[in-house]
Amino acid sequence: MTAELTAEIDDDVDPRWLRSRTRLLDAAADLLRAGGIDAVTIDAVTKESKVARTTLYRHFGCSSDLLAATLELVFPPITQPPSTGSLRDRLVELVCRQTTLYEEAPLYLTTLAWLAMRSNTDDAEGAQDGQTPNSTLQARVVAHYIQPLAAILQSPEAHDNSTSSTSSSPCANSRGRC
Repeated sequence: MTAELTAEIDDDVDPRWLRSRTRLLDAAADLLRAGGIDAVTIDAVTKESKVARTTLYRHFGCSSDLLAATLELVFPPITQPPSTGSLRDRLVELVCRQTTLYEEAPLYLTTLAWLAMRSNTDDAEGAQDGQTPNSTLQARVVAHYIQPLAAILQSPEAHDNSTSSTSSSPCANSRGRC
């Protein structure tokens, strides 16, 4: 298990709970690395981890929760937005940081692309309220990884820029290139 997860968990937690969660996430991460997202199934994770299915469901309400936790464990942490500079400079810096992340961790980009392109029609038949396991997972991943961009775009400076009446493009000074 990673030190990050261990540090986040309170000292009062039952060590058996921590041990079973660690085994489940480690098994899911190994399956993800070896066979991709489709390899991370409830059956495969319980078999690989040697943890009972009921215990898995005590930790994760559904397979989407397990997969989202596994992705968060395997992926690099989200890139925090820059705190200084103009709105444009902060956006450009964030995009550059994300680009570096994609270059250094191709699994990250591949998985995000897979989630974006994956059809929800496979699960639509048994879905309630239009929520399928795929759409729930997609929503969780998007909500998690959009935070840095939202932090910049919801800042007072961004709000002030959106209400100002400037007619020039933000890219005007760079000949159409941002």
